[in-house]
Amino acid sequence: MATVTIVGTPLSVDPPVAPNVCRLSAFFRDMTGAALVNYGMRFNTAYAVLTADGVGVQEPALVVSTDTDGRLVVDLLRGIDVHVTFPDRFDLPLSFTVPDVASADLFDYLYPHAVSVALAPAAMILPVAGESPATATATLSNGETVDVTDHVTWASDDELVATVSESGLVSGVGAGMAQISASALDSTKVEEVWDPTTQEPWALIPTPPIAYGAAISVTVA
Repeated sequence: MATVTIVGTPLSVDPPVAPNVCRLSAFFRDMTGAALVNYGMRFNTAYAVLTADGVGVQEPALVVSTDTDGRLVVDLLRGIDVHVTFPDRFDLPLSFTVPDVASADLFDYLYPHAVSVALAPAAMILPVAGESPATATATLSNGETVDVTDHVTWASDDELVATVSESGLVSGVGAGMAQISASALDSTKVEEVWDPTTQEPWALIPTPPIAYGAAISVTVA
């Protein structure tokens, strides 16, 4: 099977009117950038699912295919658990809970990735030779948060005032003020979905750069 690229794009269709429905969408491209037309995904649930035109379907399974632009759109009841398979790849099952929002990028939920990283605390005051831990928390594309303190690269803008270890431990060195920042949680910007049979990439999901929160202000006195 050829490798495909799955691209999240802001919806060009109106969100559904029903307050209990979430409209999910994604674009499928091959490695040349051409749209994958009539490429389908099967959504299995314990409840009735909805088609993109808002018409209810009584069967707990629905196959939705991409249109001529390679876009797949499906409306699902919010909060239900969904088991997804690709019709030509039943060995790659995926599960997720439909988010409680009007519309979303489907693959933000199937393949969560870090969107932003917040640092804490906002400020700290240390004596010389004093120590205090800093933390980094990532917000994922599906809304979940994850502690990534040990997975970012920490830095101090003035190591004569304060240093920071690989684990985020800040140490006071000399009187003054310093800024502690974090970066490099994910430098690849592309997530690969691996084929369990061939051990080669089956799909590529480009992800945007991660937004890092304000640096921690450290005062050493």
